[in-house]
Amino acid sequence: GYYHDEHCFYSKPEATFDVLNLPEIQGNRCWGSPFCWLNLPFSLNTIPEVEDWPSKDLFDYSIRKLVLCTSPEESDCIVLAIISAGSFFAKPSDEAWTLICHSDRYYLDDAIYFKGNFYGCLHTGEIVLCEATHPKVVELAPPPPDLPEFVSTVTYLFDLAGNLCIACRHTHSYAFTVGFDIFKLDIDTKTWEKIYSLGD
Repeated sequence: GYYHDEHCFYSKPEATFDVLNLPEIQGNRCWGSPFCWLNLPFSLNTIPEVEDWPSKDLFDYSIRKLVLCTSPEESDCIVLAIISAGSFFAKPSDEAWTLICHSDRYYLDDAIYFKGNFYGCLHTGEIVLCEATHPKVVELAPPPPDLPEFVSTVTYLFDLAGNLCIACRHTHSYAFTVGFDIFKLDIDTKTWEKIYSLGD
């Protein structure tokens, strides 16, 4: 747990739980990654100087997701951080986070590194491209068609057999899920295909 040395991890390929003694991460929030790394918010001394921007401690605490393009041991590793106030890029060697968008313009529900690019999704289901070379957000694809109207929809991006897919979780509140819709995006035509089975 947060205030304990022992942490429980689940290995999906082996379908097993492991309890590891990790005193060095006590009191820290952490995330898993597809590269078998346990990610903690690495310390950068500088965040953008914006009026009413969160302090560094609040910035670290408010991180909702970290997305890595490769192992942090690689020199070209880039991290996309999603916090409540906006989204940022940084490399572990950087001295500051680089703002790519404010949440009042593009509030990302989720993000993924897919086939050489960072992609994000809004709660509406719209897909955006998060460019790291010249940090900015570019609108890429419209929302999937005919989504049911619920009080809230939370979206998740994932790679399914080499296809960029979105899962839309429909809720009447964040505690009450009423259903899912899953779609596959054709990046070339910017069109969606509804998926009714994920296969075995």
